Amino acid sequence: MIQLDAPMLAQVDDDFVKFIFMIVVASIVGIGSLVNAAKKKQKEQEARHRQNWGVIEQEMRERAANATRALSQEPGVYAPLPPPLPPAPYAVAVPPPPPPVFAPTRSMEGRYVPPRPPPRRQAPARPAAMPPKPQRAAPPLDRPQVRR
Repeated sequence: MIQLDAPMLAQVDDDFVKFIFMIVVASIVGIGSLVNAAKKKQKEQEARHRQNWGVIEQEMRERAANATRALSQEPGVYAPLPPPLPPAPYAVAVPPPPPPVFAPTRSMEGRYVPPRPPPRRQAPARPAAMPPKPQRAAPPLDRPQVRR
């Protein structure tokens, strides 16, 4: 059996404490780096938001200035039109679509008279209805019925 001395126990205890301390320090450093990365990402996102908002504000100012200029002009006087767009780099001649195809029709001379519908036939006579069956008389309700 192994005999454990006090210095040996102190060394094992010391190694265990060092190991635990190393794990705690590593976890703190890891969590700190994650927090820094999240803050950095949030700052970048806020910077992009500020930049986009600046562009939007600039466009809104330009539109307001254009509207003010348009309202201050005399009626009937318009701003010059922008130059026409350049032609497409490649112009392909598209053939015209084929003429529509109509269903064949018969030639007619004069006014169109639709054909007359065939004469209606009279419906055959129905047989006489059967007379209703006589109903059985209901037993009187004041006396009880007895079965035999």
